[in-house]
Order: sequence, then C-alpha cells, then structure tokens
Amino acid sequence: MTKTSLKPFDITTRKMMHMKKSLHINSSVPRLYIARRKGGRGLLNIECLYNRIILSTAHIIANGRDPLLVMVRNHEMSGKGAFLYKAAEQAAETLGLNFNIRSEDSALLHQDASFLKAQVKKAEANNFLKQHEDKVMHGNFYKIVKDQSLSHESTFAFLKSSGLNSGTESFIFACQDGVISTLAYRRSILRQELPSDRCRACLKLPEHLWHILSNCPIHAGTTYIYRHNAALRVLYYHLCRSYGVRRDSALPNAPKVIESIVENEECRIYWNYDFSTIAPIQHTRPDIVLLDKRDRTMFVIEFSAPADYNIKGKEIEKKERYRDLREHLQRHHQGYSVKIIVLVIGALARCDAVHWSKPTIDEKTKKRLHQLNKKIGWARQTASRMQCVIDYIKSGKPFTARVRNFAHEMRIHHHTLKMSKLLTIKQHIVDKIRILSDARRIIKKREGWVRENQQFLADPSRLFSDPPVFVKNAPKSEEVETFWREIYEVEHPLNEGTENIIRFKELCNNLITSEGDCPPITAEEVKKALRGTKNFSAAGPDCIKNFWWKKFTSTHQHLARIFSSYLKSEIPIPQWLVLGRTVLLPKKGDFSNPKNYRPITCLNTLYKIFTSILNDRIVRTIGPVWSEIYEQRGSKRGAAGCRENLLIDRTVCKDAAN
Repeated sequence: MTKTSLKPFDITTRKMMHMKKSLHINSSVPRLYIARRKGGRGLLNIECLYNRIILSTAHIIANGRDPLLVMVRNHEMSGKGAFLYKAAEQAAETLGLNFNIRSEDSALLHQDASFLKAQVKKAEANNFLKQHEDKVMHGNFYKIVKDQSLSHESTFAFLKSSGLNSGTESFIFACQDGVISTLAYRRSILRQELPSDRCRACLKLPEHLWHILSNCPIHAGTTYIYRHNAALRVLYYHLCRSYGVRRDSALPNAPKVIESIVENEECRIYWNYDFSTIAPIQHTRPDIVLLDKRDRTMFVIEFSAPADYNIKGKEIEKKERYRDLREHLQRHHQGYSVKIIVLVIGALARCDAVHWSKPTIDEKTKKRLHQLNKKIGWARQTASRMQCVIDYIKSGKPFTARVRNFAHEMRIHHHTLKMSKLLTIKQHIVDKIRILSDARRIIKKREGWVRENQQFLADPSRLFSDPPVFVKNAPKSEEVETFWREIYEVEHPLNEGTENIIRFKELCNNLITSEGDCPPITAEEVKKALRGTKNFSAAGPDCIKNFWWKKFTSTHQHLARIFSSYLKSEIPIPQWLVLGRTVLLPKKGDFSNPKNYRPITCLNTLYKIFTSILNDRIVRTIGPVWSEIYEQRGSKRGAAGCRENLLIDRTVCKDAAN
C-alpha cells in the first residue's frame, strides 16, 4: 500500500462525517487535523501516520547496531531495490525536515527517537495550521485572534471541556470559518443572483454573519439580551455553589427568577442590582457584584458578548464605564478592596485569558505562610543588625561603613542609639519572632486538619478504618503450599540435543577463561547495578530498600569485596541471601481456591544487586556469541525483534520479486 492509496481513506472519512452532520461541506479540511487545544477537531490523518511510521523505521535502521539492521542498512544504501530511505526522505521533505540519510549534516538522523517523534508531530501541526491560516476566508478567525493578542487557550477551551455533540461543534466551526449560507455569502462568495442581500430581519444592512450575531437592531432588544443573561446565569449559579449560598442547577436556561441579593456568612451576591448613590453616576447597575466577607474583597463583574473584532475595545469601554461606581463602593466599604472584572467573550467564542477565580484553601494557606515567612525574615534581620550595633558599642570600636549604615537605620526608626533601649527593642523583636513562629506552626497544623476533614468528607473509612481486607475466605497455608509445590518443584526436561543449543554451548565454551582470570567485583559495578533500581520498591525479608544502599555509598566497597568472595567461593553464600517473601495477589473467582491467586516474590535487595552484576558480566561476555547467531532474537540487548524480522522478510520478498 502506497501513500497515494491512503488518501481515499481520509476522503471517505470526511464524507461519512458530512452524512452524519458532523462536518459542514464547506468547512476547512486542514482544520480537521489540527489539535483541539489549537482550535481543530483533533482527527488523525492517515498520510501523517504513514509518514511517522516510515521516518521512525528509517531512524531505527540508520542508527541500529544489530547485524541484521546493518544488513538492511547496507541494502538500502546500495540503492538497488531500496524503498524505505527514499520514502523517508520524501516524507521529511513534505514536512520541511532535513532527514537525508546519506548526509552527515542531517540533524534528526543522530537524535533520539523520542526527539524525532516530537519534531515530526510539531511539523505536521505547523503544516496543517499554515494551510488553514493561508485561506483568506477560513483563516480570518485565527487572524483576528492573533491581531488582538487574544488567548488561544481560552478561545478554544470549549473544545475540550464543554461536551458538545458533533453536530453543534460542526455548526460552530462553520460559523468560525465564515461558510454559513447568509445572503451576503451566497451573493459575494457563491456568486448567486439574488434580488438583494439586505438582512431579512431589519431590511437595512447586508446580511453577513457579523450582522446576524451582534449588529442587527431587531435582535438587539430580545435575542442578544437573552444570550447575555443565559451566559451570565451560568457564572451566577457557579458563584452561588462555590460560596455555599445555594445548590441550584447551573444550566443557562433554568426558568427561575433570580433574586437581586443573596447572602450567607461568607459572601453577598448582587444580581443586576441598581446601587443608589449620592453623587450622580451614570452607570450604577453592573451585571454581578460579589462581596467576599472573609477576604474583604468586592468584585464588580461585567459580561459582554460583542463581535469578535471588538473584544479589546469592549473590555476597555466596560472598565471606564464602571470606574466611578468602583470609587463609590470603595468609599462606602471601608477596609474592602474593590476590583472590576470584565468578562468579554466574542460571539464566536474568541476571548482573552481570565486570571480570576476564588482562591482555594491551599492557596490561602500558602499566601499566609509566605506573609509570615516574610515578616519573620525581616524581624530576624533587624535583630541581627541591632545586635551587631550593640556589640560595637560595647567594645568601643569605631563603626565600619556597614555598621554605620545599620546605626543610621536604628536612629531613623527608633530615634536612639542607647544600649539599654536597643536591648529592650531587640527583646521585643525576639518576642515578635517567637509569636510569628508559633502562628506559622499553628497554620501548618491547621492545614493538616483541613486535609483530614476533606478526606473524611470524601471517604471516612480511609481516615479511621484499618487497611481494607480484600479476601475473607482465604485458603489455608497447607493448601497453598501443596498447590504451588506441584508447579514449581516439578522439573521439565529440555531438549538439549537441539542444534542451536549445542552450537551456543560450543561458542560459549571458547569464551570461558580460567578461574584466576575472573576479575574481582568493583564498587563501580555495585553503583551501576543500583543506578537502575527503584528507590522504594518492595524489599525482601531483609526489609532494606534500594534507597539506603544508594545513599550509604561507604558500603559499596565492602559489598564489592563480599560479592567477590562469593564469586571465588572463598566464603559460602549465606542461606538468608537467597530467601524471598512471597505474597499472593487475588485474581477473579473463588478466593478459597489457591489457583485464583498470583504469587509475587520480593527478593532481598542484596541478592538482586549481586545477580544484576553477574547478569551484566554474562551479557557482555557472550556478546560475540550473539553476533554469530543471527537467528536468535530474544535475550539480545538493543534488538527489538519483531520489527527487524518483518523488515528482513519484506526486503527478501522485494529482492525475490525483482
């Protein structure tokens, strides 16, 4: 199957989407394959998948050291019957990447496979995005987002979190691409002969998409207000639920009359409330006003859904409109911080980033701890500088330039340099440090209590109960031993007369050296064996985890000496070293039956370190043996196995066909 034969699959997919009303017939095709976080539908293009497989396979062959891979690489480099390298270079050329196998300047050729995969995906995304943005009409939506410096993440957030069905999503994409069949579109784009392109509602202005969404005077007093209130109602109910005022539905079409003022111990929320003022203020009726009693903060929230090209202008207009009201509320709510929050979402979902949300308990705790640490640090610095000045006054030494600056600060803040008064002031500062430290310790304890309360609300059993018992009717230990003894202790004879096994033994015997040539184990080998282990994986009967062997580096030399003694049979291997702790993990079925368990044995960490060193030596020693046995694919380092065999089969078939 070639790359050109894959294109009909994508065409068939788009036809099926159009039949299911999941794709508008005139929508942009490249946008289908852009990631959803960047404003696309997130579909996988089959041609792109083909390019990824070709490039990754060529990368493996070009960098592989296995003899079979070297054979395939030489075949591809010869040019006769070669197909993989040519396909990889063509795929890289379409993506704008430099993947020339025969050139040493290729940056991707000698990089890691994960880096190559990331670069290919990035090139594909940029390619589709450029194709879409180059379209004059379809790319206009992205152009406005870029020109107004709006947030891509906020604009396209609805594609990942709203849960829209495919039909609604298709209609939104068609609107953003500008391919909705309005009179102006049919007349100017489709070149249809129409008597007029005036709006069928107001009969005044041309009926284009922006006119219908935000500029028609007929819809201004009805549809636009309904849309504004429906979107704002979602925010209102969200605030009510967040502050515990009520538990009503957050649906925008909830047919309930919203009260002008709702209140509890934490907050007070005003909905479309007209504030009375002494001085004449023109705009006194914002959409929502939230008064947070605990944080002593007041938010004047205003929402708007203008045309997408007017988002920045509308945001500035709203802030200017309610500036006088903000000053009035600031004067009448002493001790409160009044802020204006303007939420502007374009008619086609364009919006700027919004950085406002109710702080969580963790955020409040972190903020308070930061404040306390700052105060404690300042107090400690002041006490230290004051003690420095006192020491110089006691000794009668002349002040240095640095101490002179400290003394100048003391004279400005405390109006004295007398030792008795400085000692008194210093003692007050030390007492303040002690109080602030106690407050910090209490806040940290309170944070732990809050976490326990949250865990109790979520699942009380996890806080107070003992660890859950998974099995109630477990089998007896005698039954388990009898069942597994029949499996583990029965020896299964191997066919030692196999030709490959005999050949393997002969090659290995040629590599075996005398006992005196066996080098002792070094501390570096112990360190290397520990480097590939997990810190806190389950330990065996010795109960010592790998973390401690890694940290106690002074033991590595002693371990190397002991392991060398085991290797040379100078001392016998102790019995406790080879013991393990076996745990039965339940599967499905009757838990009283031993066969419905999966045993897992946790070995001593020292045993695993010793065997890891032996395994590394064995693999390095028999490396030349594997280079002579091409048929063997298992137990070989750097050999993936299946993919190489398939490539060899395909190469042989190609050569046979030619």
